[in-house]
Amino acid sequence: MASRKLANYQPERLSQARKLRGLSMADLAIKTELSRQSISLFEKTVNGLTPSAETLITLSKALNVSIMFFTLPLRKSEYEHQANSAYNFRSLKARLIPSNRDKAKVCLHFLSGMIDFFEEYLQLSNQLPTFDIPHFTDLTDDEIEKFATATRRHWGLGDGAIPDLTKLLENKGVAIAYLDFANGVEGVSAWIGKRPIVVLSNKASAVRSRASLAHELGHLILHQTVANEDLSKKEFLDLIEAQAWHFAGCFLMPQSTISNEVYSTNIDNLVLVKERWLVSIAMILQRVYKIGLISEHQFVRARQKLASLNYLKVEPLDDRIPHEEAKLFGKISSFLEDHYLSNKEETYFSIGYPDEILIPTLGVIKPDVSKVENVIQLKFN
Repeated sequence: MASRKLANYQPERLSQARKLRGLSMADLAIKTELSRQSISLFEKTVNGLTPSAETLITLSKALNVSIMFFTLPLRKSEYEHQANSAYNFRSLKARLIPSNRDKAKVCLHFLSGMIDFFEEYLQLSNQLPTFDIPHFTDLTDDEIEKFATATRRHWGLGDGAIPDLTKLLENKGVAIAYLDFANGVEGVSAWIGKRPIVVLSNKASAVRSRASLAHELGHLILHQTVANEDLSKKEFLDLIEAQAWHFAGCFLMPQSTISNEVYSTNIDNLVLVKERWLVSIAMILQRVYKIGLISEHQFVRARQKLASLNYLKVEPLDDRIPHEEAKLFGKISSFLEDHYLSNKEETYFSIGYPDEILIPTLGVIKPDVSKVENVIQLKFN
């Protein structure tokens, strides 16, 4: 009878689970009644401490992950050095909170790890265009508009409204997930292992999510060579964010067509434009102001009108425009099942990530894990 190899504890998984929960080592120590020094040693990859079976169960319960997760070797692109660009965060405020930043980064690498898993079965293409982009400090608004237009042309798009931006970008090779982010994080993107990855909050309105996704697309196309060190400087960060927002406006609302549809800053007209283009009234105003269709005075007056109607945070149609869904990973999972390569339950257990990553991305109901966890063989020192 062939012998089975015992599963080994993977210290990086404890670090991932802790960051996913937004906990510091001190927080986890209090939650588990372990010492902070022990937590630190458990996370060390060299000369670290291997937790006992009882301690691993305690950590599993405190972090709400399966014991199996702690024995899952990291896939290649889960290592942070695999990121080929800076991590671009959607919320400036959230950047200032390390725990939010760490959680978002872990989620990005989980998505990239899922691609690693699926590429054992099939090759996923990346169809994002490659342009000769100037250094971000030399990039002009006119150049950004040209790159946004060139991106549409590269994908064979005209200048009309995009009915489903998530579907479009998934078809072009962008891995996307809508996850439960708290405390102001609305999105994050990066190139990891030469793959474009985007994670967005599932709490935003449909039009806000589309804007965030177009914003992240701007980062992926314009800012591949930007380093994390550049983002530590406020003047660079502000510039990079403004550039991504300008790209988003240009990409979602090409000048040649949007200029023919906004004939007034009257709210009723703007609501009609929003319904057709699936972008916020605030973003429409910013776009037509940017291309010179309205004056600064008109722009300010329109913004004041929105404020007087309490429309700055919640606009008309926000409760009626349906949210887009990321379906790529679920479709791949169904493809594997249809071709008898791996059924959905096997895929769920083989990937092995926490439920809040797998359930929304695979579109599955949580399988019964009791049978698996009762027979798993762990190896402890």
